[in-house]
Amino acid sequence: LIERSLNKNLANTYNKLLKMAGKEAANYAFAVFMRWDVHNIISILRGKFAKVSDKEIEKTLIPIGEIPFSFIQSLTKFLSYQDVIRRLKKLEQFSFLDETKEMADIESELYKNYFTKVLEKFRKDKKSLFLNFVKMEIDIINLKNIMRMRRYGFTLDEEEKNVIDGGLYFKANKLSFLLRSSNQDFLTSIKKTPYGHIIEKHFSEPTLFNVEESLEIFLMQYAKKQLKGEHLSIIPILHYIYLKKIEVDNIRKIARGIASNLEKEVIQDSLVI
Repeated sequence: LIERSLNKNLANTYNKLLKMAGKEAANYAFAVFMRWDVHNIISILRGKFAKVSDKEIEKTLIPIGEIPFSFIQSLTKFLSYQDVIRRLKKLEQFSFLDETKEMADIESELYKNYFTKVLEKFRKDKKSLFLNFVKMEIDIINLKNIMRMRRYGFTLDEEEKNVIDGGLYFKANKLSFLLRSSNQDFLTSIKKTPYGHIIEKHFSEPTLFNVEESLEIFLMQYAKKQLKGEHLSIIPILHYIYLKKIEVDNIRKIARGIASNLEKEVIQDSLVI
C-alpha cells in the first residue's frame, strides 16, 4: 500500500509540474516521461524473469510516461519476459528489442536507446544543466558496469553492450582505458573526477553494493544542488521534480528498511539528505 501510494503521488506531482511549466516543458517532458517508461518496462521484465507475482510487479510501477499506463499494466499479464518483449516489439520505439537475448543485454539496450535519444534531442543545448545531469547519469551507469567487468571479467562483445558513449567525464576511449588499466592507474584516473572519493573509499570492499549505492546517492545530491538553474526557465521545475523523487525514494527506503528489520544506521546511510 505504501509503495503504490508513493508511486501515485510521484506521478501526480510530475504531471502537475509539467503542465504548470507550459510549452517550454515539452522537450524536457519527453526525457522525463521516457525515463519512466524505461523504468516501468525494466521493472516488469525483471519481475517476470524472477517469476514475481503480477501484484508485486505493479507495486513498482510509476503511472507516468509517454506510453499509456493502461498498456504498461497490460504487460504484467504476460507469462514470461520473452512474451513481454514480443508485445513491446510491435511498438516502433522498441522494435530493436530481441527476446532471445539475456536480461542484462536487454536492459543495456533499453538504457542505450533512451540516452541516445535524449542526447540527440539536446545536442545543440551545450550548456544545459539538465543535459549535464543526463551525462553524469551515463557516467555513473558506465562506472558501475566497468567495475563489474573489471571484477568478474568480460569479452569484447560484453564491453560493447555495457558501455554507453556520451558521458560528462568519460568518453568511449577513456572507458576502454579504465576497463583495462591497473588498479593504481584506474584509481589515479578516477580521482580526477567528482566520483573519485566514492570509488576510492569502497574500491577494496568484497562486493559492489556500497559503491553502487553511494554513486546513486551522489547523483541525486548533484540533482538537488545543480538543477536550481536560472529562475526564468524549466530548470527550477526539473529541480523540484528531482527533489520530489529524492523525497519519495527516501520514504520508500525507510519503509523497506523497517519492514526488513534493518538497523537505524544502515537505513540512514542509504538516504539522500
